[in-house]
Amino acid sequence: MSEKVYISSKLLQSDSENNSPINPIFRARKKNQMKQKMHPQPPPPSPSSSRSSSRIPTPTPTPQPMKRKRHSFCSRFFSTVIPILIIGILIYFLCHYILNYMSRVVYCSDDIRLRKCVECPEHGTCLGGELKCDDGYIKSGNLCIIDEKHHLEVSKLYLKIIAYIASDINEYCNESNPVYQETIFEKFGKSEYYKSAMKMVKTSGRGSEYEIEHNHGIYISFNPILNTKCKAKKFVEENMTTLILIGVLILLLLVLIVSVIMKSRENSEVKRYAQAIVRQLLSDRKGKFRYATDFELTETNSLSKRWNEIVHEVERNPLVITLNGLKGKKWGIEH
Repeated sequence: MSEKVYISSKLLQSDSENNSPINPIFRARKKNQMKQKMHPQPPPPSPSSSRSSSRIPTPTPTPQPMKRKRHSFCSRFFSTVIPILIIGILIYFLCHYILNYMSRVVYCSDDIRLRKCVECPEHGTCLGGELKCDDGYIKSGNLCIIDEKHHLEVSKLYLKIIAYIASDINEYCNESNPVYQETIFEKFGKSEYYKSAMKMVKTSGRGSEYEIEHNHGIYISFNPILNTKCKAKKFVEENMTTLILIGVLILLLLVLIVSVIMKSRENSEVKRYAQAIVRQLLSDRKGKFRYATDFELTETNSLSKRWNEIVHEVERNPLVITLNGLKGKKWGIEH
């Protein structure tokens, strides 16, 4: 009996120790310290909550393995990618330096002094060891060669500009009206080849077919494009002698034609009058002869000057008989 009492007293003592308010608080604090070392947690609960938890111990949160894995993956990713990026950037700058500086050709110029440099080529300007080709030229190796496309476009625009200047002809047809550079810019200034084309107008305009000259931004053509009126006027001025000779020739030809027509008409009149005389002789009685002077025309008649031709035409008729009398010729008809 006494043993049972002793055992029960021990059990009660152990239960009282386990249920005492000191043991749970100690355990909770110890667990919180361990937890804060591994994962920071919010501040411990208030005394009132600790008292309430003296009887019911607070459950400890279980660790979250997924967060640890995610954290470790991100750290491994950045530790791998960042060095690769740094190495790639260093390689890029190294290649850029090799291509642009170590392999760069240095050209001789007045502003720098170098023992080893390439002579500045024709149609190029060298400054600071760099080569810049003139307008209309492109770099090819260490030379400046003609840019065919640029030259072609500049030539096209140049021809348009000089034709525009030469098209505005003055009233005397000897030159164009003055064309100002502002007017040319308004019409052609939007082209990227305008400056090169205008430079070509200034240098080559005088030798062009339109003979363009410029002075203080004013352009004049001394061989302008002629309109119809000016073409006719210039043709007359340049061929005056030839035109006069042609005119005289035409006039003589007209006179000749008119004279031939009049001669032919008079011949017809002569024949008609001769036939009229023959008809008159036929109407006379048989064996009657008449003097030729009976048919002679008056001086007012235009055929009077051709009387001899009329006589000749009458005597040519086979029906007419001609006799020479004391007062002249007599005409009669043989019946």
